[in-house]
Amino acid sequence: MQARSGAIRIGCAHFLKKPPKKWLRFRKSHRAYFRGEYRNVSQDALVFIVAAVSYLVDPFDLIPDEVPFLGFLDDATVVAFAVARTRESLDDFMTWETTAL
Repeated sequence: MQARSGAIRIGCAHFLKKPPKKWLRFRKSHRAYFRGEYRNVSQDALVFIVAAVSYLVDPFDLIPDEVPFLGFLDDATVVAFAVARTRESLDDFMTWETTAL
């Protein structure tokens, strides 16, 4: 059981060093909105983004991260759900970001 738990922690460290592109897009849009650089975000998308980021930062999960595999599955599910619900806003943000440079 110990080795498996260590493998999960290594996986989490890998995620923090090289997060998925969707998560980076998610984070960039959140940062640009609160800096006032990009405001073309619907209220629904903003709520999903803030809720997902808050859930990931909050140490109290539905399934604690210490539970092998399942502990990170709930985090991944929240991110996947939020990205799916905000896909159009994220695509619009990426278009804005590439044309604004």
